[in-house]
Amino acid sequence: RERYVRQLTQEIEEALKAADINAEVDGRAKHLYSVYQKSKRYQAGGRTFDEIHDLLAVRVLVQTVADCYNALGLIHQKFRPIPGSFDDYISSPKESLYQSLHTSVLGPGMRTFEVQIRTFEMHQISEYGVAAHWQYKEERAKRDQQYEERMAWLRHLLEWQQEASGTDD
Repeated sequence: RERYVRQLTQEIEEALKAADINAEVDGRAKHLYSVYQKSKRYQAGGRTFDEIHDLLAVRVLVQTVADCYNALGLIHQKFRPIPGSFDDYISSPKESLYQSLHTSVLGPGMRTFEVQIRTFEMHQISEYGVAAHWQYKEERAKRDQQYEERMAWLRHLLEWQQEASGTDD
């Protein structure tokens, strides 16, 4: 699986380079225990194992939003997109400010894999900012008190900004 992902990342890097799109491409194979957990959740929800498209994943980081959409076009030309598996969180960001393009495609050997495409800035926000995935997964009891205080301060700052009526405020 990891060799397959390395092959995918190399193919995508070469295609982007040929199109003069400066990109960083990284891939991963979902850990087997995570696959097991996800398959149980899918089964409980009445879905099949075949509907899990992110067992193998590639992330493409580019400079601009235009590069995101150009990279998406190249990937859809190179690999067959799976109908109904495209999400545009750039034009419609999540409430957490998360932005990215997500698509699932068929790779060599008819193996499904997911591709996430975003700018380097979007990636920083996703990984380290308010949209950081780990923030939502940590148990509340384990959260750092200093972190909680900073988040409270940020919420107050945002509230004050919304209450401000003009530039003088």
